[in-house]
Amino acid sequence: MTNGSWRNEVQLTDIQRSQANRSGEEGRRVKMSKFVDKNIDDGLILSGYQKKFNTMKKKFFVLYKETAQDCARLEYFDSIKKFKSGTAPKRVVKLENCFNINRRLDTKYDFVIALATKDGGFGIVLDSETEMLKWLQALLSLQRSTTNQYETSSKFDHVWQVVVQKKSLAEERKIIGNYHVCLSPKAVTFIRIGPEKSSSGYIRTTDIQIPLNTIRR
Repeated sequence: MTNGSWRNEVQLTDIQRSQANRSGEEGRRVKMSKFVDKNIDDGLILSGYQKKFNTMKKKFFVLYKETAQDCARLEYFDSIKKFKSGTAPKRVVKLENCFNINRRLDTKYDFVIALATKDGGFGIVLDSETEMLKWLQALLSLQRSTTNQYETSSKFDHVWQVVVQKKSLAEERKIIGNYHVCLSPKAVTFIRIGPEKSSSGYIRTTDIQIPLNTIRR
């Protein structure tokens, strides 16, 4: 190989390496911009690490408003890394399915938000009153902007999940199995959790309200 051909080959190799580097950088820039675009206008309102009520494990929560593409919802992931990577959320709570969102005062934790849906309940434990109020106000605002079969307001002071046994009045009223027991100043309301038909084929009442002045103490 002559000196001239060796120099030409070196120059050609340098040009190819430079072009490859530029191509790689452009590819990375395009990928990053897609990631940013994906999260800019998707309705995200609030996000941050909070604790799940049942396990007290930290999860990354994300709150979305309603958009043309999707409904208002609360999602959580194991970590912010999982969220950013596009991993499917561990759980999605659609706010249109929530019949009650309120602060819980009957636990040993000071700052708890409870969401009650026809599929069950969900609780978030926050670190401060300021943080709790910020999330609670955002959740209630989004809930009231949706439409569902219940009045979109937190009309119950307390909500518990119970298993009602098949006995006497419960059997007569067809209130059997998993229910929310919801307490307001004037009544106690049972709201069914899960499907209308039980595994044994028993048809369960959707909801029933009992005025407090009719309950013997």
